[in-house]
Amino acid sequence: MRVAVVPVLNPANGGTYQYSWNVLTVLRAWAARHEGSVVLAPERHAMEGVQPEELAGWEVLDLRGRFALSGFLARVRRKLGGPPDPDRPYRDPQVNRILRDAGVDLVLCLYPSEVGFTSGLPFAMAIHDLQHRLNPQFPEVSADGEAGYREYVHRNGIREARRILVQDDVGKQDVLTFYGEFGVRPERVMILPFLPPSYLPAEVGEDEVDRVREAYGLPDAYVFCPAHFWPHKNHLRLVEALSVLHAQRLDVPLVLSGSHGGALRTRTLDEVMRRARERGIADRVRYLGYAPDADMAGLYAGAAALVFPTFFGPASIPILEAWQLGCPVLTSDIRGIREQVGDAGILVDPGSVPAIAEGIRRLWTEPDLRRTIAGAGRARLGRYTWADFESRVVSVLERLRAEFEDGPDGCSGGGPG
Repeated sequence: MRVAVVPVLNPANGGTYQYSWNVLTVLRAWAARHEGSVVLAPERHAMEGVQPEELAGWEVLDLRGRFALSGFLARVRRKLGGPPDPDRPYRDPQVNRILRDAGVDLVLCLYPSEVGFTSGLPFAMAIHDLQHRLNPQFPEVSADGEAGYREYVHRNGIREARRILVQDDVGKQDVLTFYGEFGVRPERVMILPFLPPSYLPAEVGEDEVDRVREAYGLPDAYVFCPAHFWPHKNHLRLVEALSVLHAQRLDVPLVLSGSHGGALRTRTLDEVMRRARERGIADRVRYLGYAPDADMAGLYAGAAALVFPTFFGPASIPILEAWQLGCPVLTSDIRGIREQVGDAGILVDPGSVPAIAEGIRRLWTEPDLRRTIAGAGRARLGRYTWADFESRVVSVLERLRAEFEDGPDGCSGGGPG
């Protein structure tokens, strides 16, 4: 069986990028054991920033050119307020031909992508969140026709995928709640929880922490927020919380990393830094830009805590990264993250500046609490291992393979199965 994988290999995409590489690591081993083969079929900007050496040994079937025009037209339609009709999915015979000429039997989309249902081939698709339905007040999931375009891709992908991959029970319930009317059966939705990215080590020595601290000129102690500058990441309230602590004569340095590409994220970063200046804490807020993978372990291990009061769930990779590296976690008391974290973090109302401030104060001033929270995080992470992740990925592939080998009646055309 030959599988075409539609990944995100652009590091600026954060969690989906990390998820993609974890799945690809499993797929490489699976193909070697089962005499199968895996080809990468990225679309649009999914490969910006990827280094050539990262693709060593991978066959790449480049669909970017095919989807460049459709992507441009989709963006124009969204700007004009005319997203595609979610009940009239586009079929592209040329994409179908490209994939079939390459001997592809099945398509595995690691994020909501048009490739699956556009190609007409059997496919599975990962759904990481449904925030255009759950939190449409945020412009990153709704402005300029974005909500309509997301609905087009999600509805058709979920309706036609042979298998739908979600992070947890909360994500599964969201899919069934919003798309059950389209015939999505519970057995088609499979849970594949996130893991920390495979490049992140399990332990970090003091030498590495010192190297990263010196490279960035960081203080001996700080709280860390690695998040792209989308409004839902809640940087502004984080800065306001630090200003509350500053007024209480408790100065807590904040280190930020993440992308600010695009107009919305640039505006958000500018507003965050302006707010820090207005509150008199600009010298306590340090933005590093997009930190390379090689430095992330040292940044986590050197932090007094991860502070991550996001408004979006259902689960979060930075929490897993912090747990792996013994970094205490402060995050949001919201559906999905609440279930992910349990007692392994300080949970706060992301809409409450006083609650965020109090959570940071506790972690900053109570070393015993930090140790307890960090230990609980490591224990919770240990309940789900790389072997578990690998087993679940393989289970998805084996189910698809069995249906494919059953012939046209078992797996045909990408329709519901």
